[in-house]
Amino acid sequence: MPLNVLIIEDNPMDAMLLEKALDRQGDCVCRVIVHGDRAVEFLQMLARDRRELPDLILLDLNLPGTDGVGVLNFVRNTPDLEHIPVTVVSSSPKDILARKAANADSYVTKPSSLEEFLDLGSELLSSVRRGKTLGGAG
Repeated sequence: MPLNVLIIEDNPMDAMLLEKALDRQGDCVCRVIVHGDRAVEFLQMLARDRRELPDLILLDLNLPGTDGVGVLNFVRNTPDLEHIPVTVVSSSPKDILARKAANADSYVTKPSSLEEFLDLGSELLSSVRRGKTLGGAG
């Protein structure tokens, strides 16, 4: 069964590279949302209608509308969503990420080279794999 990944990223090139990195790891179905407000609305709808929730959320911090920290706080404060692993993917150094998004499961700094970006797939999926290994949802 494919992993359902929600990418919340306003840079189309970064979103495409994240999808490609995940494609290298196996069977993932990705949905991209480019605006923080739309991401919150989409997640509200999924939680309300009890539709298929993402197995993983990849989240940029610098979004138009509700920023990534606001989206992360929404996920962590919504009982039907709080279990979903969230990986913050940002160009900020990891120490800054840790302060800004302390409720994330993991943090990944966007690489500067194309090949390094495409090699991120394993790291991006590590929180989902960890949850399955530990008997978590998913």
